[in-house]
Amino acid sequence: MRYSLRNQLLLPLLAVALASLLAVGLLSAWWVTTATRERIETQLAGVVRVLADPRFPLTRPVLEQMRDLSKSEFVVVGESGEQLATSGPSLDATTPSRELPRDGSQIALGPRIETGGRGYYHSSLRLATATGKTRPAVLHVLYPTDEYDSAWRAAFVPPLLVGLLSITGVSLVATIVASRVAGVGRRLGREVRRLATGDFSPVALPNRDDELRDLAEAIDQTAMQLASYEQQVRETEKLRTANLLGASLAHEMRNVATGCRMALDLHGNTCSQPGDDTLDVARRQLSLMETRLRRFLQLAKPGESLPRVAVDIGQVVDEIVNLARPIAKHARTSFEWQRPIDSMVVAIDREEFVQSVLNLLLNAIDAVRPVEGGAIAVELAARGLQAELIVSDNGPGPSESVAARMFEPFVTDKPEGAGLGLAGAMRFAGQHAGGLQWKRTNGRTQFVMTLPLEKET
Repeated sequence: MRYSLRNQLLLPLLAVALASLLAVGLLSAWWVTTATRERIETQLAGVVRVLADPRFPLTRPVLEQMRDLSKSEFVVVGESGEQLATSGPSLDATTPSRELPRDGSQIALGPRIETGGRGYYHSSLRLATATGKTRPAVLHVLYPTDEYDSAWRAAFVPPLLVGLLSITGVSLVATIVASRVAGVGRRLGREVRRLATGDFSPVALPNRDDELRDLAEAIDQTAMQLASYEQQVRETEKLRTANLLGASLAHEMRNVATGCRMALDLHGNTCSQPGDDTLDVARRQLSLMETRLRRFLQLAKPGESLPRVAVDIGQVVDEIVNLARPIAKHARTSFEWQRPIDSMVVAIDREEFVQSVLNLLLNAIDAVRPVEGGAIAVELAARGLQAELIVSDNGPGPSESVAARMFEPFVTDKPEGAGLGLAGAMRFAGQHAGGLQWKRTNGRTQFVMTLPLEKET
């Protein structure tokens, strides 16, 4: 059976409050009963001592005045049962006398009797003469039961009402708190179930800063992490799919390129003409294509490590810039590059480095095509223990839609772009303990690649 959080908070609290009220009520009832009885008996003892004085006249007016003082009725009965004086009520001749010491100092509320249609607590005292002899009369003391009950209620009911009001207030506050906690718990439960369905939107936080808000913030952080993990999984799946498709396509293209090169070799053996190097150019291009495709297939295999060789990075960059100059010239873009005099040796996968830097240069050329007077600058310098390569252009810079995700795979604003060049360059730099960053400075877009220099021996 479901035991709601509201009941778990409310019912134990109410049970403790009711038990406390019952215990306090019983104790208070006993104490009030005892205290009320003692107070009334003490008051009656003083009055009876006065009435028991042989010098004090026991007439009706005197008894009525004592009644007004003590709220008790007094009846004086003779030895033969005749009623000598009374403050109001009359007694039956058969009414028993409960005799106490003659001084009346220990008078107590006696048994309950009824006379004249009203209930009384009855006590009696035999009166004595001035010489100590017993007078032929008995003083009957009648304390009204309704007066006793009224005095008891006046002492007991107010604390009881205060206790009941306290329990009502505690119950109301507990109900409100329990309902709020249960409501927040239900809402957080719905949020967690929403996360389980793949909806990682932010969680609405409670207004009050307490532990429930901390729990909601933890769920919100979990949602953001799950959203990030989901994005990473999707990107990884995209790369995996592209890798499989690329490997299959590269395998087919390598077979075609090999067949083309063999056909050119056979054609060159039978149809070559002196001074015609077009077939040699075609062979070199096909050989380069085969090399690239074979390398792509090697990189596609999991667990394959990249071959690294120590090279003068300045020399390699100079070769890359010379490859890109014709493209820049065709795009009417100026190219600034000055090879450093000192050599800077780095251990890299040369082919991957060439491809990565070439991608940076081609991106810069594309960026300045719509700019009149487009200019690209390539700088290489040693910064401490690292070589720093900067490729900058005066193009408009990346759009806001891709600026925050520049180096993620398949992110591009080019209609014909694949979004893999910068991602590959970033991967290359990371695999070589370096880095790749971009920034916008003084109207120019800069891509900065850093690679660790080899230690001199």
